[in-house]
Amino acid sequence: MSKTILIVDDDAITCTWLSSQLRQSGYQTLIAADGHEALQMARAQSPDLILLDLMLPDIDGLDVCRELRRDPITATTNIIILSARSNVKDAVAGLRAGADDYIVKGPQAATQLQDKIEALLGRAVEPADSLQRGAGRIVSFLAAKGGIGTTSICVNLAHAFGEIVEPQTVVVADMVLPLGSVGRTVGLRKGDSILQAMTDRQTPLDEATVTRYLHSLDQWAFALLLGPSTLREAQAVEATQMVPLFSTLRTMFDFIFVDFGRSLSRISLPILRDSQCIVLTMASDAVTLDLTSTYLDYLTSPEIGILGERFLLVFNRAVGRAGPDLPEVEARLGLRAAGTVPYSEDCFTDATNQGRPLTALFPYHVSGIVLGELARKLQKQLEIVP
Repeated sequence: MSKTILIVDDDAITCTWLSSQLRQSGYQTLIAADGHEALQMARAQSPDLILLDLMLPDIDGLDVCRELRRDPITATTNIIILSARSNVKDAVAGLRAGADDYIVKGPQAATQLQDKIEALLGRAVEPADSLQRGAGRIVSFLAAKGGIGTTSICVNLAHAFGEIVEPQTVVVADMVLPLGSVGRTVGLRKGDSILQAMTDRQTPLDEATVTRYLHSLDQWAFALLLGPSTLREAQAVEATQMVPLFSTLRTMFDFIFVDFGRSLSRISLPILRDSQCIVLTMASDAVTLDLTSTYLDYLTSPEIGILGERFLLVFNRAVGRAGPDLPEVEARLGLRAAGTVPYSEDCFTDATNQGRPLTALFPYHVSGIVLGELARKLQKQLEIVP
């Protein structure tokens, strides 16, 4: 039976085009031109997914989203906000209101929309609120802006940490969407991704399955689960699969390092909530500071409820010395930085090109020393935070 999608937009041309595209893909469509009509149709027709514009003639789209989430009839309906508003604050506001995803209208929107719809409508049940408790501790890496070296910080800090805690075990899971880059950073150019198992709903994400997709790395002090290497794999990632995967990882490893990049969505939130530490990577520019503040406000808000003590702020001067200084960053975010990685583009670039840990290639470089200090601070924090 084909799935039904409710399109909520007051622009008739947009609705006609979306309806045509979705029907060609095999979906049934409904159209609402304002917020009141959308709420009535959602309750009466029970669509499988709602495409919601924010700028409606009667009710703000965020209020429509909140009302849909409050109503038991529509509380679990998939919602994608499709809006011309491109500010990251609007995207965060949409997620906070209860949307599953946020897409900006533009040339790339059609492809993104198709991918997101396919992923969401394949979801059978809502994700569990919390991971099953195991011995392993989760350390998530998150940034509010791409291109600031989060993956490099993640793998090099995981390596330094793994050397300190040996013989305890460490695994790095690449969950950067839509395409992961941890494999290339550590010199693993080819390999199977755990996401391949996620495409088959009959495959249990148990220890036997996870073991088949683990990669051992001779020069790195951790095992690796590769992230998506194709957009098709990225489409298979769902919150319902993330939770059992990480529950299994907690029984297999003492420490699980997760690179989320800038991915803040219903896919990453269950894991972020259960992380003992979230390493928040902050670059030295005003835009990143503003976006990071928005992310932090959302994650520490009552509806998400991540305590500030779980964050470890790493100030990465990936773009040189320009931009806000450390005291300004700390004052704005309300967090003390655990450390500042100095500007050293050549060292990180050389290490990445060779697929080797920075501390092994440049053992006496100040960046390696800082990473070692950060690893010890992280170890201390994990001993304190329950």
